Amino acid sequence: MDGLHVKYSELLSFVVTQPYYENMVCAKYNFDPVPDLSFLPSAETQELMKRRGLIFRTLNNKGGFTVYAQTNGVLGANELLRFPPKKGDKLSFFILLRNAGMMNFNELPLLTDKSRTFYFSNEVTDLAATRTNLHLSTLSANISADKDMIKKSGETYRYHHSAVVGVGTAKVKHLLTEALLDPVSVINNPGQSDLIFDLGALAQGRCQLLIEGIKTDEFYYTGLNAPQPFFGVVELNLSPLLADNDYRITETDKTMQAVKPLFTLSFKIREAKWRYTLKLQPGSPLYIELASLTGAAKTTFLSNLKITTNDPAIKFTQQPNATDTTIVFQSDTALAFKERYIAPPGIKPLSITLKKNTGLINEAVMKTDLPYPSTSSLNAINDPSIYADIFLTL
Repeated sequence: MDGLHVKYSELLSFVVTQPYYENMVCAKYNFDPVPDLSFLPSAETQELMKRRGLIFRTLNNKGGFTVYAQTNGVLGANELLRFPPKKGDKLSFFILLRNAGMMNFNELPLLTDKSRTFYFSNEVTDLAATRTNLHLSTLSANISADKDMIKKSGETYRYHHSAVVGVGTAKVKHLLTEALLDPVSVINNPGQSDLIFDLGALAQGRCQLLIEGIKTDEFYYTGLNAPQPFFGVVELNLSPLLADNDYRITETDKTMQAVKPLFTLSFKIREAKWRYTLKLQPGSPLYIELASLTGAAKTTFLSNLKITTNDPAIKFTQQPNATDTTIVFQSDTALAFKERYIAPPGIKPLSITLKKNTGLINEAVMKTDLPYPSTSSLNAINDPSIYADIFLTL
């Protein structure tokens, strides 16, 4: 007697690209990759996957995951889904931050806003995007805090309105199911109102606050069992009616296309001006030499004290107001953070050197192989200008 045979086929895949790393995914590894992000199916999604015969598998070497579905034959070139999705079915995955350092070397907010979260969905329309590279970010090139973050709310949603709200005119609308909720409390004061909603009956997902039928607020309801904290959410709508054919996961004839969708998130490397601060200790050779000079001689000496590199595109300029104890050099342009810094045209390490009497017959090297900045030493006091500080004691 033949046993039961169940076939699983790829339904979709999701990958993360981080140009900071040489391998574009995670820190260099010898055995097992350790991505900066992990993905957790929400409680609702775990239940849905059981009902629809879906399997979730992580792809650590790609920084993402794959979802497989049970199939039952073919229709033309497409495989038939054994358990096709129903209206309103979606897959939701919480994005968990495993390496907080990625907030520094990627172009991301340095200060966390706990009232907002990153939100990515396949309800994107981009006819230029190909089936094998479907960006989930609003911008095609990379994610953006301005474009891809949304307000979030737990089970209790509160809103302060700068006008009195009439009876029955305030509703929360769940966008995917179109379910409507009335507030459990409305407190009207002269010229303003405070609204409270209990969202526990709703499915996890994007919602809008409507007052007199007008969208007044938009937010993401995290559901009843959201992990805390989380970096963001990926939501993949399984509806076969999505406007963009390439972003669709399933078709109206209960099949999935032969070419499976590959959804992507791409991060942008942060750029910062490198700033070397030299602290001269009394008694050190450079301190003694500088202290012995006065007037024009000291000015000339400082003008020929330089930081040089073996990359002609990377230059440093000494900042004004140097003293006998503190000298600051700053890169002329903002430099992108990298896991490994190389100098063109050959593949060689970027070398940074401190020299005195540069260009003169008595030119001398004071210190070679100056350290690269740590991504944890960012200075954002003068935001939006970001500086990468390196402090050296000589």
